[in-house]
Amino acid sequence: MGISSAFSIAASGLRATSIQSDLVARNISNAQTEGYSRKSAELTTRNGAVLIAGVSREVDPLLDRLDRSNRAEQARASTIAGALSTYTDYLGQPEDQTSPVNALNRLYTSMLTLASSPGAAAAQLAAVEAAQALSGQINDLAVTLSELGREVDLNIRYDVASVNDNLTRLGQINARLGQIGGEGLEGADLKDEAARLIDGLSDFMDVQVTSFADGSVNLYTTGGTELLTQRRVTHISYDPTAGKLFAGNAEITPGAPGVRGFSAGSLAGLFELQGKIIPQLSQELDGFATLLVDRFRAIDDSLAPGEPGLFVDSAGEGRGAGGLAQRLTINPRVSPAKGGDPALLTSGLGSEPGLSQGDPALIFAMISVIDERVAGNTAFGERQSLSDYATSMVSGQQQRRVSAEAVAGQAAISGATISASRRNLQGVNLDDELQSLLVLEQSFAANSRVLSSLQSMMDDLFNAI
Repeated sequence: MGISSAFSIAASGLRATSIQSDLVARNISNAQTEGYSRKSAELTTRNGAVLIAGVSREVDPLLDRLDRSNRAEQARASTIAGALSTYTDYLGQPEDQTSPVNALNRLYTSMLTLASSPGAAAAQLAAVEAAQALSGQINDLAVTLSELGREVDLNIRYDVASVNDNLTRLGQINARLGQIGGEGLEGADLKDEAARLIDGLSDFMDVQVTSFADGSVNLYTTGGTELLTQRRVTHISYDPTAGKLFAGNAEITPGAPGVRGFSAGSLAGLFELQGKIIPQLSQELDGFATLLVDRFRAIDDSLAPGEPGLFVDSAGEGRGAGGLAQRLTINPRVSPAKGGDPALLTSGLGSEPGLSQGDPALIFAMISVIDERVAGNTAFGERQSLSDYATSMVSGQQQRRVSAEAVAGQAAISGATISASRRNLQGVNLDDELQSLLVLEQSFAANSRVLSSLQSMMDDLFNAI
């Protein structure tokens, strides 16, 4: 080996050590940076000289896919659990003061008191107030569900905007990676950013990723609909009227039959809330309101056909069952606030004020209608009393929340394990980096000694001439 070759080899070693040291320094400074992957230099040799062939990232495609899939499922489950928690916190347990079950029990108790003193004005007023409190409680729950539905709609819009932002940026990264061939430190940093963006997308919707040699990616829904093809972005749009989601002109609404959509992510949870869970909860509330209207009307013989009983639809008859829980109120004929007479509870809501109030027969009929099982289909069985229905509704809706929280908890536990494995592999271990610095220090010192020795030899040669 000639002196010039030795100089070249030692100098290349110093250059390689310098680049490796820079990478280690970057790794240490980004040890706490979310989504940062450890970088290392790929070394090669040519004619004895050490060259940097490229910069590699510590990644595992399988762990990436598992972690993103779990993130999407966890986002879906936590979205549903959070919404149900918001509603059921207001709903309460059957024994809570805010519960419809408790309000129905208070009406039952006030009716018992009135039955023992049907002519007592205070007992009549107390029964009317209990009925008004029950209808008001049902109104409030229906309003809470309606507000929850509006919040879900708004969150869908926010999520769609975020998805489009991520897809647009990924398209830009794809373009730049294509220009530089995905090489060097810039390419590695762009791949890190792309990975973070895909992780963020997974919180909104589960996606399939196809990677290319230069680091660029194509994205598809799990059903196969294109979202990103190299630089071409297919933007997501939301039709609030139809309750549908589109990628370009292709429908990808989660849960919709026959579409190539997706089933996980916060968007999937929001569409499940919007299209299934909230409508079912509303239907159960409307069913309870319908039973109150129909059964209290059926036991009052003083009413002419079509006349309302104790509970009425504030919008009038013939409006259909949808939204009845929000419109439920008491008959204005017994409401003092509307000029009504509470004494009609005993004489009949279809009778004239001032009739005899000494007969408790109608009051006993109202008591019976609360706890008597009547034949007919309801959301919770064929023979349900009002008390049965209210208890089943509250308990069932609370159980739905408990189940949703259990699913979210399980997803969080399994996701924590996968995420930890991914961080351990791809993240920065400070102990390992410090050990690498020691090795690089020794390499730098060795190459420096070679150069010093070569310089000394050259000096001796020149002095000998």
